[in-house]
Amino acid sequence: MNINTVEQIKKYYGMEKNKEHLIQLMKQGDFLKCCEDKGYIYAVKIGENKGMDVMLKVALKNNEVEIMSVFEQQQIGAA
Repeated sequence: MNINTVEQIKKYYGMEKNKEHLIQLMKQGDFLKCCEDKGYIYAVKIGENKGMDVMLKVALKNNEVEIMSVFEQQQIGAA
């Protein structure tokens, strides 16, 4: 995934009108950990690209959402 794609994803989900959608996706995502400075950290699937899941690493603290990173991982059940 190139840097422009990553920035576009962060910009899209960083917009106020899309944050509610992101919060809904977080409910289906994987809880990773809780830390004092960032809050609750989740991995959230937002799509697929070339056989890989496109994921966001997202922090939720005091009802504020922060996109920490965008990454790809092998699809579950894929050979």
